[in-house]
Amino acid sequence: MLPVTYKNQTFHAKLVSPGYASNGNAALYLFKEGEPIDIPHGHVVSTNVDVALPDDLICIKNWNEYDGIEQPLIDAGIIEEYPVNYIPSGMVRVPVYALTDKAIATL
Repeated sequence: MLPVTYKNQTFHAKLVSPGYASNGNAALYLFKEGEPIDIPHGHVVSTNVDVALPDDLICIKNWNEYDGIEQPLIDAGIIEEYPVNYIPSGMVRVPVYALTDKAIATL
């Protein structure tokens, strides 16, 4: 697991692929120090979309309680710096990021 600092707290990131049963897209969970690593519980910072994505891409939930999560994930070496695409989903456009080789190695 990779450490992520977000909103002055340290989390451990767990990348799961396939993470979503409907299409096999990757999922990303954050766990606070001392929390049980209980998939699918925890803080899910990824979101699923209606299309299947390649294994090296992930959709990041960057709204509501996860506003600003992208930079800490970039700093932790989990996602690349810029989205490769956006996918409309309900009232938002979900950013699609490439996972880093460092993150993929944790699968």
